[in-house]
Amino acid sequence: MKKKITIDLFRALVTAALEEKGYAVVSDDTGYIHACPEEEGKPELLLAVVSRCLSDGERRESPQVLASRTLVEKLKTKADSMAGDVMPCVAFGVARYSYFDCEVCVVPVMVWDELAETGGVYSKTAAGVFYNYQAAGELLPQDAVLRVSWGAKEY
Repeated sequence: MKKKITIDLFRALVTAALEEKGYAVVSDDTGYIHACPEEEGKPELLLAVVSRCLSDGERRESPQVLASRTLVEKLKTKADSMAGDVMPCVAFGVARYSYFDCEVCVVPVMVWDELAETGGVYSKTAAGVFYNYQAAGELLPQDAVLRVSWGAKEY
């Protein structure tokens, strides 16, 4: 699967999921997605999308997706420079061996300071922050904004 198609797919899926959850979504040439809630009291979101496509169903691969430390720091800086209450988030996209079986999970960056633990849904190393989709099971992980799974049937 091609890297460009993968990131474009997940940017579109994140946008669709946010719009379904009541956000007005704007994507600009900076690569970030800005989501404004229609509901009062919710913060605006600034998202960076990272994606991972597991390559081979016969080989066991790590269920973790990495957002690099550099990406997270740039995201925080950008959010801090914006007016208002803007929450920086990482949107993780995972395709499980095919584009026909995928999910997105939007997680505020503050979650790793509070909930990161080795082997858990959220973990942190010198390389960056990780989301483990398998550890999340079939639930919305604690403090995540949203998690949506898509499946398609090939005919």
